[in-house]
Amino acid sequence: MKLFLCWSGARSHDVAAAFRDFLLQLNDELSLPVPLQFAPPFFSENIEKGLPWFQAVEHELASTDAALLSITPENADSPWMHYEAGAIANQLSISTTQSKTTGTLKARLFTYLFGMEARDLKGPLNAYQSTAATFTDTRALIRQLLGVDTIKGTPDDDPRPETRLKWNEDAFRRCWNTLALRLQHSRSQPFCEAVTGLEDKFRRLTFEEAVDFCHRQAWIDRIKGCHEVLTDLDGHLERVKDRCRPSEAELYQQLLAALDGYEMTMQAYLVKERRFELGKQGLLSMEEDVRWVCENRRRIVKDAVAALLDPGRAPVFDESPAFDKLETFAEKKNAIHRKKAAIRIWIAQHQAVGDPEGLSPQEKYPADAPGKVPDIQDWQTPPTLPAAAEFGRARMTDWDFDRIVYYATHQECLRQGFQPEGANQKYGILTGSAVEENVCSWLEDEVQKIGASPTTRESRLPLYYALSVLKHLVDQGVRDRNGARLEFDASTKRRVISVLNDIVKIEGGVKTQVVRTAEMLLGSLTDPATDAAA
Repeated sequence: MKLFLCWSGARSHDVAAAFRDFLLQLNDELSLPVPLQFAPPFFSENIEKGLPWFQAVEHELASTDAALLSITPENADSPWMHYEAGAIANQLSISTTQSKTTGTLKARLFTYLFGMEARDLKGPLNAYQSTAATFTDTRALIRQLLGVDTIKGTPDDDPRPETRLKWNEDAFRRCWNTLALRLQHSRSQPFCEAVTGLEDKFRRLTFEEAVDFCHRQAWIDRIKGCHEVLTDLDGHLERVKDRCRPSEAELYQQLLAALDGYEMTMQAYLVKERRFELGKQGLLSMEEDVRWVCENRRRIVKDAVAALLDPGRAPVFDESPAFDKLETFAEKKNAIHRKKAAIRIWIAQHQAVGDPEGLSPQEKYPADAPGKVPDIQDWQTPPTLPAAAEFGRARMTDWDFDRIVYYATHQECLRQGFQPEGANQKYGILTGSAVEENVCSWLEDEVQKIGASPTTRESRLPLYYALSVLKHLVDQGVRDRNGARLEFDASTKRRVISVLNDIVKIEGGVKTQVVRTAEMLLGSLTDPATDAAA
């Protein structure tokens, strides 16, 4: 059986590619007879360069059993998608004729809806049979394509091999789980597609030029330019909130707030078209407080734009941007405690021992537990922890919450005795001696971040949670497979003692919780009794 897969846009392409691999996996998992097996689907990107698009499509459709359109919110109204769907529909013989070889329905066109529902479709696409990217709808689609219900009713002594298909529900669930994990990675539209040309909107002197270098001094024009950009971007807010990652939506709203603050500040101090004399080095001789507040607002805007556009600054966890904006220590602690509770549930779900006591059925079967979950119904819910590469990146970002979660995860894994191995190692959690080898680097990096910001009070929370991992290692340690406790080697211990001394000095003599913890650890590590036991 051959399908034609049609897509438009990055997310649509990813969904179509995942569905293509899903069909091929079904061949093996369902042990499909040869006449029922899915041939490699035709992907519209497979058209050779230089060939007329319509001619190539017409040739492929001649041998196609069905066509599937990958529809997402951003391409549902795309003129190209409607044109391509119409061209395909004209070439396909839309009928309910049975295939003579497989008994399946021949030449059908389906819309595969990702992140939307059938009622959201408008225009010509609404006329085609819709399938939501869910377990139930995808299962129904595959059964229909394979003619499972028709084949099930055939006599047991029917000699045709294609009638001997027995539906294997567990096998289909395994295929669906693989597809659902792929869909999870595409659950959000790329920000650059949701809001096009963002960087170009800020390539104007209003944002690029410092206020005390604005010799023209057309302050009202500057304020007007800021207002125009703010109004334009505000019109995209709902789209960003509906389609993009929650962290990107939060950053976008922070950008709007920064623009609003910049505009109001200029209105407060520059709206009278004030004239300033030209001073030293070509800078305007304006009051320092006026210059500072306007420049601070301008830099906040530019930093917000950079946070959205620079992939290297993207947070690992969606909660990170909002966490940075929390004003009180209590609010931040509550956010951390909620995440730690989710991590404890995650650990209980992934441990190999029985059903965790006190967990609900939903908690016992997480979406990211390979081999133990019956099916992933909701691909839109992100896993508690990402895969190894992304999780490892959390330690290196500038987002406090990313680093806190990274350290807190290791602390909880040590406390619960959870050491993921094999397939589970994809979560990137360091185990055994790897924790001891890295904890010193974590502390050194956190101290360096604080030391690099002498004019601001850098948060100590990430450092505190890195220290918590060290405290557990000093108090409890970790055990190898034979139950022997793993200890710091001499060189690592010297590094740890050195960085702990730096932490004690970091507050200038103030006995904060971080300093007290560091002093307590120094006492343990330099205790002669401890050294003798080691």
